[in-house]
Amino acid sequence: MELRRNLWLLFAAGCIGVVSIQLVMPLFPLFLESYGASEMEISFVISLSSLATTALMIPISFLMERVGRNWMLLMGFFIWAATPVFMRSAGSWSAVAPLYMVYNIADAFVGPARMTMIAEYSTPGSQATVFGFMSMDWALGRIVSPPLSGFLADRSGWRLSFQVAVIAMALAVMPVLMLKDEKTAGT
Repeated sequence: MELRRNLWLLFAAGCIGVVSIQLVMPLFPLFLESYGASEMEISFVISLSSLATTALMIPISFLMERVGRNWMLLMGFFIWAATPVFMRSAGSWSAVAPLYMVYNIADAFVGPARMTMIAEYSTPGSQATVFGFMSMDWALGRIVSPPLSGFLADRSGWRLSFQVAVIAMALAVMPVLMLKDEKTAGT
C-alpha cells in the first residue's frame, strides 16, 4: 500500500514539475532572443547546458547512493524552482546562460532518483505499466504549459511566465516531501 502511495506522489510531483519546466523550456530560445542573442548563441547555450547535465549525471548518481534518493529529488526540484527567479531578473543573455546550465543540471538530480524510486516502488509484474503511466507526466506537461507560457509572455512578458513556473515547482515539492523514505517504503 505504501508503494502505491509513493507512486501516486511521484506522479503528482512529476505532473506539476513538468508543467513548471515546460513553462520555461519550449520558449527559452525566444527568451534569449529577446536579450539579443543570435541563433548561434542560443544554440550554444542550450548545447552547453546539455553537456553540463550529461557530465554530472554519473557523479550525481554516485552521490545519490550516499545521501538518498529523496534528498536528490528535493535538490533537483529546488534547483528548478530557484533558477527561474534569477533568470527572469538577468540583464543579458550571457547572464542567463550559466543560470540555464544550472537549471538543466537539476535533471541529473531528478532523473536517476525518480527512475530508481519508480523501479523500487513497482512490482516486477507491473514495471512496464507503471513506467508507462509515470511517463505520461511529460506528455501532459507538454500539452498544457507551452501555450500557457506563450500566452503569459505575450500578455505580461517573460517575468510572469517564469514566476508561474517558480510557483508550480514550489507546489511540486509538496508531494516529494510526503514520500516515505526509500529505506522504510513497503515495510
